[in-house]
Amino acid sequence: MVNRWVRGLQTPETESCQRLADALGVDVDEVLEAAGHRPPEFEDDSPQVRELLTKLRRIQMTEERYLLLAGQLELLQSLDKAAGRKE
Repeated sequence: MVNRWVRGLQTPETESCQRLADALGVDVDEVLEAAGHRPPEFEDDSPQVRELLTKLRRIQMTEERYLLLAGQLELLQSLDKAAGRKE
């Protein structure tokens, strides 16, 4: 099956990408991007932003966690806005 992926004859399912990433010891985002399931990272993303996105994708998102994270991000955005930084 991997042979078909490499030759571009088939796209792996996202679950297969996770198993492949685990087997190769690489980040699942790299495999998902290579398989065409995720757009490439933005060139202007800093390493810190990429690290946070990777961590965010790895947590189990519950409603409570979503609200907690969203609240923290909104607080940071309001602090940046008050300091005159970009949105």
